[in-house]
Amino acid sequence: MEYFYSGGGSNNPRFPYRIKVNQCTSDMYAWCEEYPVTGSGYFQRFHVEWSTVYNKEYDVVQFEWEEPAIMFALKFGVKG
Repeated sequence: MEYFYSGGGSNNPRFPYRIKVNQCTSDMYAWCEEYPVTGSGYFQRFHVEWSTVYNKEYDVVQFEWEEPAIMFALKFGVKG
């Protein structure tokens, strides 16, 4: 899966599937990058709201589509 990068302006999308984690680890990030996409991959991206950037006590891993969000939560034992 591709990481969402903004071409300018706000770099924080608001994807519909958002999962709070204490810290997005390198294993979590790598898992997201390696998750297989279907077809052209449009609207199959992810983004992380880093706690250090957004002044929060947790990171938020966001997905554009439901399937990887569910699999991520199951894999890493978190609740959405």
